[in-house]
Amino acid sequence: MSSLQEMIAREPSCPVCGVSRRQWIDLGGRRKAQCPSCGSAERHRALAHAWNDGLLRLLELRGRRVLAMRPDRADLTLLKLLGAKPMTFDLMPRGSPDMVGDLAKLRLPNDRFDLVLSNVMLATARDPEAAVREIARVVRPDGAALFYESAELGRPTRDVVDHDARIAWYGQEMFERYGVGLYREWGFADLEALLKSVFHVRLVETVDPPTARRFVWFWCTRRPSAEGPFLDEAGRSVLLGAHGAPELRGEPPFRCALCGHALAAAEEDACPACHAGSQARGVPELVRYYLPQVVDPATADGRPLLALNLPASAAEALVPLFPSVRCTAADGAEPVPAVLAGAADSSQAGVVALDLLDGRTGQEVLLREALRVTAPGGCLAVSVRPQRLRWGALPPTEEPTEPGAPPSVAVGKEWLLDAMTRAGWAAGQVQVHDPVSGAVDVWFLGRRPG
Repeated sequence: MSSLQEMIAREPSCPVCGVSRRQWIDLGGRRKAQCPSCGSAERHRALAHAWNDGLLRLLELRGRRVLAMRPDRADLTLLKLLGAKPMTFDLMPRGSPDMVGDLAKLRLPNDRFDLVLSNVMLATARDPEAAVREIARVVRPDGAALFYESAELGRPTRDVVDHDARIAWYGQEMFERYGVGLYREWGFADLEALLKSVFHVRLVETVDPPTARRFVWFWCTRRPSAEGPFLDEAGRSVLLGAHGAPELRGEPPFRCALCGHALAAAEEDACPACHAGSQARGVPELVRYYLPQVVDPATADGRPLLALNLPASAAEALVPLFPSVRCTAADGAEPVPAVLAGAADSSQAGVVALDLLDGRTGQEVLLREALRVTAPGGCLAVSVRPQRLRWGALPPTEEPTEPGAPPSVAVGKEWLLDAMTRAGWAAGQVQVHDPVSGAVDVWFLGRRPG
């Protein structure tokens, strides 16, 4: 694996305690998933990034009281790192919590805590409605409750009635002594409706960059929260419309990740409003999770990015990372080789392109030209249509097409990565998901050294 691929695949260190990812250990069959120092796994690191990405602007935790419900060691480490004063609560005396009790009858005064952090508590609460009301009672009027639950999209809540399944998490003894067990498997809509019956609710989607695993938190306040790192209506539609496998996509309409246009079906065809296909609709994910780990920020800020064959909506999605984007026509009005030939040496922050390398020969020439026009520290991101991408080291090979159809050139993944390296790029690849259709597209990423 190349050095760039390693850069793409990892966060340099744990955001909770700073330990290098090289020291992380496998967890539950997931490679390099847990920090051995603080115990953080994907969920904890995603939450740490959420605080850094905007939650702290909503609620500064330094010196504030926090009720941490069923916290892991990593949760407490993060809270202390943020300067909070945590009090721990659980339904059973596991891990020596400060308080053990009934979630529906907290022996705590009103308006006590600036934040309540609840980790998978409502699935084990015998009376979740009463539990939510109690949590709201102990939260200060200007505070918040942050809930994480395992909840499935597009399915109703299922009560767990089988006794063996109910005690599978914590065992028979904890069930008999404290009544602790798994009482329900939440459906997302039911859980959100319960929280909205008591709180003002906003959704926070977080990600663990090394693994790209995503998590959704419920940010619950007694007063409306207008501003913050919350999902907007378009983001919410994407989440509820296409988060996970097809059976979890809910009901139509699905929405384009770029323009929010409602689509009648989960499809790979171009959006009728912004003309973006499945590859282009993956650009927001590329910008959010992968390109920031490749491009030098100084290079991105100081030079334009060359966007080739992207619809305007996809080019606009690049602006948060590249303030200046020069976009060529998606209909090919400007031939790609001519655009590259007309750009000065090291004048661009990088090149992001659809259909740059497939459908034509001469890929190595284009890769060298893209390197020439890109400044040191800049990036290359190109996607090849799945029907033209092959496993292995197949060199560019023209395949038979219908009479009168444009040429179709297939290419192997390994050959393309090797060609990028020969051209001078540090090369890697990532899989990017179109949140409408569920299609998975491979993007090849490069960084110009220096």
